[in-house]
Amino acid sequence: MSRARAGERGPRALAWQEDWKLVYLKGEVIMERGEIQSRVRKVIAGVLKLAEEEVAADANFIFDLGADSMQSLELVAAFEEEFEIEMDEAAALEIQTVDGAVELIAGILATQR
Repeated sequence: MSRARAGERGPRALAWQEDWKLVYLKGEVIMERGEIQSRVRKVIAGVLKLAEEEVAADANFIFDLGADSMQSLELVAAFEEEFEIEMDEAAALEIQTVDGAVELIAGILATQR
């Protein structure tokens, strides 16, 4: 992923904004954070065969949710399908938490659509 310059929106620009609520592309709102988070939780619950209520925002995929390496790959593929995006597999596999996945996906949405 490339670094975003000051004032640009993208994966790096969003990472430090803890209270962001909207994802923009060319000045247009394309998705709300709540929608991204809800869809991410649904995907995770489906792949890991959990109830959505068990998928907390700060949950670690391995330690809290019990994902193994194969399921981690399945999550990447499922996120790509759900959001119609392409994820850098290495960067995606570095993400360890649900919130981390939300941040990464929001950044990709802001740059790929």
